[in-house]
Amino acid sequence: MTVSTSRYRLRTGSPEIRPFSKDTSTTEILAGNLVINSSGKVTNMSTVTDNGSFMGVAMSDSPSGTTTKVNVAIADGKSEFDFPLDATTDLTYGLTMKWGASHTLSAQANGTDVIAFCVETASAQTSARVKFIFDTAMVNRG
Repeated sequence: MTVSTSRYRLRTGSPEIRPFSKDTSTTEILAGNLVINSSGKVTNMSTVTDNGSFMGVAMSDSPSGTTTKVNVAIADGKSEFDFPLDATTDLTYGLTMKWGASHTLSAQANGTDVIAFCVETASAQTSARVKFIFDTAMVNRG
C-alpha cells in the first residue's frame, strides 16, 4: 500500500489507522498532516511547538467547517514514511528527528522532543525515510 500526498509517502508497513474527532470544526486537517492529541481529539501539529502530544499522521481530509472524523495512522514505530526535512541533512540510521519550526522534520541529536527516527543512511538529503514514535499514554485506545 502506497499513499502519496504533498506531505508524506507511506513506504512500508500497515499502520494502525483509527478515526478521531477534531478538536474544533473550524480546524482543517489534510491527509499527510502530523496531528496531536488535544483533550482526546486531534488537531494539526503545526498549531503547537510541543511534540509531547504527538499521535501520528492524518490519512484522510477533514475540511474546515465540518465535524468529519480524521483517520490517523498511529505512530507505532513500525511503518516507514518519507517526510520532508527542514534542511539538507546527512542521514544515519537511528538519527532522531523532531518537528521543526518550518513544519518539517529536523535532526535532533540530544533526544529532546523526538517524534521519529531515521531508517536509512544517505548524504545530502532533503527528505528522510523515518518511523514515527510517541508515548502510548497519549492515545485513548478505549
